[in-house]
Amino acid sequence: MSALITQSDVRNIRRLAESFDADEFDAIVNEVQEFYLESLIGAELFEDLINNPTSEPNAKLLCGEYYTYSGTKYKFKGAKVYLCYLWLYKYSLEGQVKYTNSGRQNFDVDYAQKSQKGIDAQVINNFLSKSQAIGEEILLYLERNSDNYSLYKSEDTSKVPNKDFNFTVFGKTFTEFKAND
Repeated sequence: MSALITQSDVRNIRRLAESFDADEFDAIVNEVQEFYLESLIGAELFEDLINNPTSEPNAKLLCGEYYTYSGTKYKFKGAKVYLCYLWLYKYSLEGQVKYTNSGRQNFDVDYAQKSQKGIDAQVINNFLSKSQAIGEEILLYLERNSDNYSLYKSEDTSKVPNKDFNFTVFGKTFTEFKAND
């Protein structure tokens, strides 16, 4: 499957090491494209987007645009931004886990400190909420511009991918110090 985003696209949003492993990047891209974007926009439009990413309507769907609807101007961020935030979300959840010949392994970074407790959850939730908001924006854009997207059929799509994010932090992510009375 062709990747709709590149490492450069993600770097426009957050820092990503120049030496980031291409296979690892592509595996996450394929997952978020297939499990989230395809379900969100439907199989027919998704297939067309993969096969014809440079056609005018598909380029606008991918890259976003300013458009006018009912006399009001809107800025549509585009599916690439959606995929980038989904990529960041998935990588934030699973990035430290590596798959080896003997199973999964968590790698610690040499000469680095772990982030403060609770910060990771905040970062993940931030990527999650931005992904969800942009996913809703994609659906609205497709509805408002349905003349340009005949392959989009809202009844053939699922809003579940945009609601399927299930990352929740229960309680506090740190232990409070309580002095004895």
